[in-house]
Amino acid sequence: MWHFAQLTSLSGVEEQPTLSPDGRWIAYAHPAGDAEDIFLAGVGGTNAINLTGTSGGASINKWPAFSPDGERLAFWSSRQGGGIFVMGRTGESPRRLTDFGDQPSWFPDGRRIVFCTNAVDTPLVRSGTGQLWTVGAEGGKPAQIDGAFDVMTPRVSPNGRRIAYWGFPSESDPNREIWTIPVAGGTPVLVASDPAVDWNPVWAPDGRSLYFLSDRGGTMQIWQIEVDESSGRTTGEPRALTTPSRFVAHLTVSGDGRRVAYSSMDLTSNLTRYAFDAAAGVIRGAASPLTPGSRAWTNPSSSPDGARMAFTSTIGQEDVFVARADGTGITQLTNDAARDRSPKWSPDGETLAFHSDRGGTFSIWTIQADGRGLARVMDPKGDGYIIPVWSPDGRRLAASQGNSVHRLAIVTRTASGWSAPELVAAAPAGFAATSWSADGNWVIGMNLGRNWELAGLHLGSGEYRVFASEPGGWPVWLPDSRRFVYNASGRLKLGDLSTPSAPGRSLGDFSAVTAYELAAGGGTLVTATSRDEADLWLMEARGRR
Repeated sequence: MWHFAQLTSLSGVEEQPTLSPDGRWIAYAHPAGDAEDIFLAGVGGTNAINLTGTSGGASINKWPAFSPDGERLAFWSSRQGGGIFVMGRTGESPRRLTDFGDQPSWFPDGRRIVFCTNAVDTPLVRSGTGQLWTVGAEGGKPAQIDGAFDVMTPRVSPNGRRIAYWGFPSESDPNREIWTIPVAGGTPVLVASDPAVDWNPVWAPDGRSLYFLSDRGGTMQIWQIEVDESSGRTTGEPRALTTPSRFVAHLTVSGDGRRVAYSSMDLTSNLTRYAFDAAAGVIRGAASPLTPGSRAWTNPSSSPDGARMAFTSTIGQEDVFVARADGTGITQLTNDAARDRSPKWSPDGETLAFHSDRGGTFSIWTIQADGRGLARVMDPKGDGYIIPVWSPDGRRLAASQGNSVHRLAIVTRTASGWSAPELVAAAPAGFAATSWSADGNWVIGMNLGRNWELAGLHLGSGEYRVFASEPGGWPVWLPDSRRFVYNASGRLKLGDLSTPSAPGRSLGDFSAVTAYELAAGGGTLVTATSRDEADLWLMEARGRR
């Protein structure tokens, strides 16, 4: 029988716990001022030690992992340019092993560390793919393990035979699935494959089963499945280990298997409105909440007349909703298991475009504002499309092709429907457009393959203009087709097409904002603001299991 106990109750998010092999200690990541640090506490204790607080600057330190002997911690840090580091259990003698990578974990002999090249805190929304690498625990040249398309959260089996991980199955498949692969590389063996989000696999200490996280039961909970460690084949069906939490993340298991720790997340997001002076490029007045409550609303998009807004839900079932501009009168347009994301109003205010995996692969769909006329605009043909962007005349739609190596594609409305997608040759691989200028000449976006390089593409001349002052995400044009708002490390900034090398001017600290849009001709800024809390919990086996 499992007994549950809450371990932490700090303000903010405590996440990515790792239990020492003897189950006595727990290390985890938690924000500390402008930084994020790794803390160490005794299981059941109240005083945590900041292990990375002396690293200097506002460095980010995450994904701690105890060594098999419990004396060292591997972790990822942004210090010194970023990479995989190792330090003593109490924070002494940190040293860098690599200048890239994320989510480290140890081989059972303590001589090597496995890691991947892409990381997210939750699996609900992610972009890009990760590769599988190893490095010696004392340093040396990292080596890539071949065979897996996409790798997240790799974990080596107790006997050192296989590595479990989760990720995308292919360029065109948006599911999150779990595999194991031989430690030398080769052909992955599928562990869990279904429409559910499956992630964060962790080996049981005897190597005969995997714990993992899945929303297959309606909420994100712990599941367990028996696996043959030699072949990777499953030998049973998944079974649930239900917890008191609404959303479980980041599993860790003690060496004897009698203690399991996890992060219990309370993820909420609501829409907020600000008056925005487009001419001066400044926010005026205080924030006005639009959707108070415990739901997770995001991806706001306002109708051209400013009277309505569309948005999506992100926790559990992902659907498209429409409401009045003040947040009242919420109407649900889609209601099924498909992941419906990024709704955008057409310039005439009659139609919404969004991307959805209905049919198995993400592609662009449209629906009328009253819920009628659901139709697919872009046939995925294996690669898929995401992030619809309307041209100002409503005759064209741009979208990003693919889950990892994005390519810009455009379809054109014809008398009989929509044309076949055409790739924009001038757009480099990795470029994802997010906004089309009012004069019709430019699309702006970010290059996910070049460290979120902020860039604009002139659709007439083919000029690709990089805004080199800093990377940024999700830029949105102002009505003058010259300036734009973008997100740079939690601050919304105002950039200018005519001065691509100049730093953007800050509009304020919006570190909790996950999505935003300019509405009503640039007179309103609508944001989706997260209010996330997470505490660590312990599952402990009492008596016989």
